[in-house]
Amino acid sequence: MGSIYLYLSLILGLLIASAARSNVQYSLCDLRTCSCGETEEGTTSIDDISCELMAITSEDDVVLALKNQPIKSLHLKCLSLKIPSIINSATIGGLSTLESLHLENCNFSSRLSGDSFQGLGNLTTLSISHSVLPESAENNNEAVSYLSLISHLENLSLTECNLTQLPALLEWGQLRYLNVSHNNLKSLRFVQVVQTVADKFVNIRRGNQQNSLRQMLDNDPDEEINVNSHREVLKDGSSTMSWNSGLSSPTGLQILDISHNSMTSLPSEAIVLCPKLERLLMQGLLLVEFDLPESVELPDLVSMDARDSRLEVFNFEKLGSSSSMQELHLAGAGMPLEVQGLSSLTNLVNLTLANLGLNSSIWEQLLCPHLSQLKLTSNNITSVDTSRLPKLRVLWLDSNQLSDVDVFSSFGNLPELQYLNVSYNQITELPESSLHGTWDLKAFDISHNNLSTMGSNTFHNLSNLFYLDLARNQISSMGYLLFEHTPSLKWLFVQYNNLTFLPKMNSLEQLLSLNVSFNRIKSIEPRHLDGLTSLIILHGNHNSLRKISTNLFSKTPNLKEAWFHNNDISMLGDLGHHENLLHLRLGSNRIPDFEFFSPFRGLSSLQLLSLDDNLLTNIRNNSFPPSLRLLFINLNYFSFLSSSAFNNLPKLEYVELMYNRKLLSLDEGTVDRFASNSPKPLFRVRRNIWICDCTMAYLKAMHKMRQRIEFFQMFYPVFEDLDTTECAVGYETNIYLFRPFVQVPLSDFVCPYPDLFCPWDCEFKCCDVSKNHSSPVDLNCPCQLTCPLGCTCYIGGITFVKIYYHVRCDGRGFSMVPDRIPLRATNLYVDGNNISAVSNHDFHWLAQLENLYLNSSSLHTIEEGAFDNCTSLLSLYLDHNSLTTINNTMFVGLSSLVRLYLHDNDIDTISADSFESLVSVKVITLHNNRLQKLASPLDSLSPSLEVLALSGNPWRCDCEESKPLRDLIYVRTKAIFDKDRVCCYQSYDQMSISFPASNGSGIGVTARNTNDINFNFDNISLPLRSSEITTGSPFIFNVSLTNTSENEQFLSEKKNVPDSSICRSVLKFNFAQICARNAYTANERRLTAQASGMPTVIIVLISLTVFLTLVALLVVFAIFKRKELQALAFVKLGVRVFDKKIQLDKTDAGSKAFDAFISYSSKDDEFVAGTLVPALEAANNGYRICVHYRDFPVGRTITDTICRAIECSSRTILLLTQNFLKSEWCRFEFQVHLKSRSSYLKFEDPWFWEKPCFSLPDIRQRRAREAKEGNRGAADGGTRDGGGEGGGDGVGDAGDAEGGGAQAGGKGAAEAMTVIKAMQVLVGQDLENIPDPNEAVV
Repeated sequence: MGSIYLYLSLILGLLIASAARSNVQYSLCDLRTCSCGETEEGTTSIDDISCELMAITSEDDVVLALKNQPIKSLHLKCLSLKIPSIINSATIGGLSTLESLHLENCNFSSRLSGDSFQGLGNLTTLSISHSVLPESAENNNEAVSYLSLISHLENLSLTECNLTQLPALLEWGQLRYLNVSHNNLKSLRFVQVVQTVADKFVNIRRGNQQNSLRQMLDNDPDEEINVNSHREVLKDGSSTMSWNSGLSSPTGLQILDISHNSMTSLPSEAIVLCPKLERLLMQGLLLVEFDLPESVELPDLVSMDARDSRLEVFNFEKLGSSSSMQELHLAGAGMPLEVQGLSSLTNLVNLTLANLGLNSSIWEQLLCPHLSQLKLTSNNITSVDTSRLPKLRVLWLDSNQLSDVDVFSSFGNLPELQYLNVSYNQITELPESSLHGTWDLKAFDISHNNLSTMGSNTFHNLSNLFYLDLARNQISSMGYLLFEHTPSLKWLFVQYNNLTFLPKMNSLEQLLSLNVSFNRIKSIEPRHLDGLTSLIILHGNHNSLRKISTNLFSKTPNLKEAWFHNNDISMLGDLGHHENLLHLRLGSNRIPDFEFFSPFRGLSSLQLLSLDDNLLTNIRNNSFPPSLRLLFINLNYFSFLSSSAFNNLPKLEYVELMYNRKLLSLDEGTVDRFASNSPKPLFRVRRNIWICDCTMAYLKAMHKMRQRIEFFQMFYPVFEDLDTTECAVGYETNIYLFRPFVQVPLSDFVCPYPDLFCPWDCEFKCCDVSKNHSSPVDLNCPCQLTCPLGCTCYIGGITFVKIYYHVRCDGRGFSMVPDRIPLRATNLYVDGNNISAVSNHDFHWLAQLENLYLNSSSLHTIEEGAFDNCTSLLSLYLDHNSLTTINNTMFVGLSSLVRLYLHDNDIDTISADSFESLVSVKVITLHNNRLQKLASPLDSLSPSLEVLALSGNPWRCDCEESKPLRDLIYVRTKAIFDKDRVCCYQSYDQMSISFPASNGSGIGVTARNTNDINFNFDNISLPLRSSEITTGSPFIFNVSLTNTSENEQFLSEKKNVPDSSICRSVLKFNFAQICARNAYTANERRLTAQASGMPTVIIVLISLTVFLTLVALLVVFAIFKRKELQALAFVKLGVRVFDKKIQLDKTDAGSKAFDAFISYSSKDDEFVAGTLVPALEAANNGYRICVHYRDFPVGRTITDTICRAIECSSRTILLLTQNFLKSEWCRFEFQVHLKSRSSYLKFEDPWFWEKPCFSLPDIRQRRAREAKEGNRGAADGGTRDGGGEGGGDGVGDAGDAEGGGAQAGGKGAAEAMTVIKAMQVLVGQDLENIPDPNEAVV
């Protein structure tokens, strides 16, 4: 009974486990960001999981699903390096069954510790790529230990992680594969973790050891009892491990990849610890020399790869002990490499020696009877000798200096040769018997040489040859039977030669690709392609072909791509029926229109057709097969495309119609041929010039409103680059005007219609075309279009956007408004005529009129109610007429009017409410009229008014009558753009107080002197045609300041202005002062005060605020730029301002041998000797500089000399560069004055040469003293110039110098140290990352 119960319990447990496993598999494999592997039976398996997640955190759904699951292989890719990831028992650290782990693109900079992988007891393979890993501190040589608890690791890959050192491992002896490529390693050091007592104590607590701590210590009395004394706190926070930087026992590595790091020398110490190494990869290192120590033996080394390095020295003899060496790949930087000892590597099978400056003597060193592949690319080899390489199968000799091929010692003795590359050489001849011994040759590349002819027997017996490249030679002739004996040939390249005909190729039944482009071939006939039944690619472009023969491709049934562009083809025969041709390029030829047939209709699978740069003028119906997807017809001569040009092309995706060479009209019916449920093709139309008439209005509307109008999206293609095209607009005249397409409004896309016309929407309603053309407008049929006699009428726009009707009667000599204007008219041009009056019935029926041009028509009378019914009017042009009065009923009903032009009339009166009904107006021009005063300040002007022009009128300066004008200017100051040129006039007799004149032209000049007066507003550029106006767009004035004849005669001839008047700017007219006698009210005085200026108190307060602000800014600037200002004062004036160095200069005067000592790295000699020292010692500076290459004595210890140089110099200049920080002696010099106060200065500083002079000693007193004494050598015995007489060097000890030098030495280091503490000058060429001085010194 008990056994049965046990059996049932076991079955139940298995079922539960299976169900749990199925549930886990479902939850993991069904996650959108995860994928599971497959078993041999094809089912998904949870053993192998790959997932993507933002970061590895305990809250992530993927991590939650992975917890405690029986996964063997896991690949996690983080999607963000900005979010930190963490590995511990709460994430994936508890997957005890995990054997392989790959982490990609994760940030572990602060979340990876020694305990991270402690639960992964079965982990053998770990890969971390393109991630951020913890690093030890810059001043800490100890390795990080985040891998310290992985005890069974066999394969480790840490790539693209910017490593600078290897992490510590618990056991290197078990590791077989190590990949640390693409990092920043400068050396290779294996660090092993050593367990301490604390670790054993932790193991006891974890139950891994049964004995108590006291038992453990009894068994090992050498251990310390104080556990805490052995715990070392690591950088990552763990404290259970310590490490030993020296690895005593060898590793078990078999494969080591250190490629693409920053190593400049061979990591010999690390290689010594890898005696079992089989593969060593060192690509992309900065190695110059490869020389292993004598003690190194790598008997199992099979392969070594050191390509892309800078090798100059390679000791091949050190690899002689590696009896297993079979592959060696070396590539340098072109420097000659000695190859002594290469002959000792007799077991080589694959050898690469590229770009190493080798010459022909290399053949003597190649004693490798088993060598199969040899690559000698980019060397200086001039001859070939392969007699010692009988097993050679692959030979690369490209980019050498081969000129002639020796028949007997070159390739004839290589019966197993299968690939031969001699491209990029100087071979001029290939004898016919050169390759007869290489009967197994399969690929031959002899391109980029100087061959001129090829004999018929050159490739005799090469029956296995399938790849042949003869490109870029100078071959002008080939033997007719050259390819008769190469039946296996599949790829043949003969481009860039001088061939004029093709040899016989009928036997090449297996040929797949034939390239004969860039030759001089004049004809390719069907007979040339006969037998090429397998041909897929044919390139015959850039030749001299004149025709494509009928049924050219009939003998090549498998052809898919044919290129014949850039020839001289003018005849194109019917290409017949072909089921497989996909791409055909015929661009840059002289192909004309297809008059009677289409040569492409039989190409049932054609997808791409290029006809660029030909002589095509039209495309007719059914020119292309229905399979066409891509069509290129650029640079042709199309004037129009027929409406059926793109019929029956359901798969068309892309059309290029760019840079057409004629004016092009693309009718709407040409491009709306695509089904509503099919994808719409993309038309690229860059740099075309359209004939922009009514047939092209759809294109303008679609460009603006494609996304808003579903109809366009359903049936029309997408047009690209329309903003680069132009419009030829010529409906106004017979001459085309070219304007950018985007600037032409839809209303200008029009076509003329006859005197009597019935639109499509009116034809069957009431329209009667049988009426006499002189019949009046039928008010019962408003849709019927008439046209006044002597005028031209147009219709345009597009139906589902808007239809425009233009009536052009401008400049036709009319004396009255013509009749028979269509009721639908939107734009009416009657300007330039002699119409003196407009009656109230001339425009009575034009309710749809939007733009009315009555300018320049000698108009002086407008009857009341003339525009009452023009409720849609947007623009009204009444300028350049003879109107005198604007009454309050003239514009009644024009609530939609936006622009009103009344300038250049004789208007002297404007009623108070004249503009009251213009609620939408934005532009009103009243300049150049006779206005002297306003009845009111035009309070009725619309708030929407944006532009109001008032200049050029003889405004009065009377106190009472000018008030409405002044109020208008100050209320509408933003709208009146010419307010500074609005002038008022007043006689001299009435003026007793002088006031300032305006800066404008004509100001302060009597009106009688009309030749000197210029109001500058007669030449305002105004739009005279509706093509420049769009509804709602603000009007922009272009004001010219040049004199015009009309301006000069404005006052005397056109304007009624008193002779003794003066023009004064209204803005600068002091009405408060002039009108003080007229008992203004307090309210009026307040208004005039705004015109004359602010109260005095306010002005004083504002001035004081501005002054204090400027002073504060100057103080802040002086504090912020105090160093520059101090330097400038010292250099220019010789004065030290607020500088403690004044006392220092007095104390130090004459006591130091040098003014400055320059501390720098020897790698910066060029800058110091060539720039810095000459500049400081120049005559205008005259400083005495101490530099080690010139002033250090020979024979003394370097440390004493450096200290002495600092003591004998008033200042120390540190040239702080990256080279400085890497130099041991520079760091010593830095330590000597580490605690001194310093000034940092960049070389790019514009004040660079002034600031050192400010920081260095003031030498003017010394110069004066030297000039007075007349003996610089006696006064400066310790300087460099007095070194010969004074005895000894400038930096010698006290007993070796006389004068100033001895004095400096005698005073000792106390004064010198005081000076050093007082000032240092640091000059830096690259100070973007200046280290802290306390951290910079090691």
